[in-house]
Amino acid sequence: ICVDEMASTVTGLNFLLSQTDQEVYHYRPPPDVRPEDPLPPLDQCREFLPRSDSPFPYLLVNIGSGVSILQVLGNGKYERVSGSSLGGGTFWGLSRMLTNCKTFDEVIELTNFGENGNVDMLVGDIYGTDYSKLGLPANV
Repeated sequence: ICVDEMASTVTGLNFLLSQTDQEVYHYRPPPDVRPEDPLPPLDQCREFLPRSDSPFPYLLVNIGSGVSILQVLGNGKYERVSGSSLGGGTFWGLSRMLTNCKTFDEVIELTNFGENGNVDMLVGDIYGTDYSKLGLPANV
């Protein structure tokens, strides 16, 4: 059976949004987190979305070997609005070349000891502070 990956992904997320609780969330660090502070654990930053019969519109970011950003306007109504050919596959390939890791889990374990602010461009790097108009703290 041949199925369309994006259509299946959108249909699956629509199901989760409309039929389940405690599955889909916003990532929102506490507002008092300063740019120099490490981000708190995920359980302190998750804001679960309530079940909704009409969760539209929303953006779906699908990260695989590349990245696709889809605008979902309704059941069966979506379009790819952006994306990149760089994604998880690129990350894994670079990790294998730059480290002695043999598995993806080993790479993920290494991330516990790094500081992403040393290599990621953060909102604070661009604006000098948070971007409150969009609710983005400086350390994102």
